[in-house]
Amino acid sequence: MSRGHLESRTRKPAPSSNGFTLLELLVIMVILGILAAAVIFDLDGVNTQSAQAACNSDATSVETAVVAFHNNQNNTAAANEYPAAGADGQAELTHPASAHFGRPYLRTWPNNPDHYVITLDSITPGQVDVRPPGLPMPLNFDGSSQPCSSVS
Repeated sequence: MSRGHLESRTRKPAPSSNGFTLLELLVIMVILGILAAAVIFDLDGVNTQSAQAACNSDATSVETAVVAFHNNQNNTAAANEYPAAGADGQAELTHPASAHFGRPYLRTWPNNPDHYVITLDSITPGQVDVRPPGLPMPLNFDGSSQPCSSVS
């Protein structure tokens, strides 16, 4: 026998690999499902943290606008002048005519009713309040309190 004839007999043909088996595809789908579930559960916490950070930022912006309004009023009018509570105070802070140098203290009033509502306190002039949905009373916003921690 010739050498070439023996090699062809002992050599097995290579298996054809035209794709994945059904079992391999199922395993991949299960792994992807587990990863997707883990990501979805992690994103829930991110949404809460994002809403809390936005609340803190918006309340701080309003508080800064109130202080700027107060300081400008004290330089030009009677002492202890703060923006009015409610919609009137919001208009005072966002209307260009009431601002110093012709620009409003806030371009727009921060509004995110799905997570929180920011208002000016009707009892304490100059105080900023935050009310998360589901709470009957607003919470005072200041440097020591954390009313935005209850935002979800």
